[in-house]
Amino acid sequence: MTETTTTGRLLTMDQAAERLSMSTRWVRHMIRLGQIPAVHLGRSVRLYDEDVDAFARRHRRAVDQ
Repeated sequence: MTETTTTGRLLTMDQAAERLSMSTRWVRHMIRLGQIPAVHLGRSVRLYDEDVDAFARRHRRAVDQ
């Protein structure tokens, strides 16, 4: 298992969903697909804020104005 050092803040599922303007169900789906890394602490799931931000940056597109 590979470990990385992360110093970011841990977000709850609700916080991550709000940050991405999506539902918690959609965030959970992205975690299952391996699109967003998550930390499982017992029955709780947490996401590093930097992973959520990186996901958003990878999927950013220019919007026609």
